[in-house]
Amino acid sequence: MKEIKLTFSLLAFTLFLIPQITSSQTLSIDKFVDVSVDFVLPCTGEDLVGTVTLHDFIVYNKDGKIFKSHVQPQGGKLIGQTSGIVYNAVGVSQEKETLISSGETKTWSGIDNFHLVGIGKDGVKYKAYLKMHYTINSNGELTVDDAKNTITCE
Repeated sequence: MKEIKLTFSLLAFTLFLIPQITSSQTLSIDKFVDVSVDFVLPCTGEDLVGTVTLHDFIVYNKDGKIFKSHVQPQGGKLIGQTSGIVYNAVGVSQEKETLISSGETKTWSGIDNFHLVGIGKDGVKYKAYLKMHYTINSNGELTVDDAKNTITCE
């Protein structure tokens, strides 16, 4: 999960740096990316290793001032290195950034809803949910309007 979030964050940050485009243009990226994952399952302390295919759909439009992304696991398996239990990765990460203009208000909203579902009676269901909305005003002051972070193991 750490590598998936890192990949998503780096992708989002890189796209945010793309020069602004004209109002008549929209930049869209729709691709599938294989990501190697090495993740310690907090519920059990077991190391899970495997590859997950992520569907990345990203749109930059309205003079480059609105950025939307949707990243979703579309297959792949993680395998417990001690138990041999196979886990399916499911969920979605979405975000929207709005930049009004240089020196004015910027907003960001996002959710990350990531689940690992173990196959078989010994498989654990791990659920991570993050929701956040923040605003940076024209003075550069950060306000977190809504934040929620939940991790559960079943």
